[in-house]
Amino acid sequence: MKTYETHAGQHIKNAANEMVALANSTGEVVTATFNDIPLDTAPGGDPDGIVASFNEESDRRRTEYEASPEYAKAQRDREERE
Repeated sequence: MKTYETHAGQHIKNAANEMVALANSTGEVVTATFNDIPLDTAPGGDPDGIVASFNEESDRRRTEYEASPEYAKAQRDREERE
């Protein structure tokens, strides 16, 4: 198993393409963490599938946060400042 190190400012699509290229060149599963979301791909993987998985998990986390007491407090605090 190989680990791909993402870079600050890198777009998820670019990271996904590079992950698949590394998996294909080494013949091994490649893992990475992008914005605290774990990702993996095997040789022959689909970069678009990696991007879709990332977006789904990112959306899930956002929805979970928006339903949290922390988010409600942050909203109230912001409204009070405005």
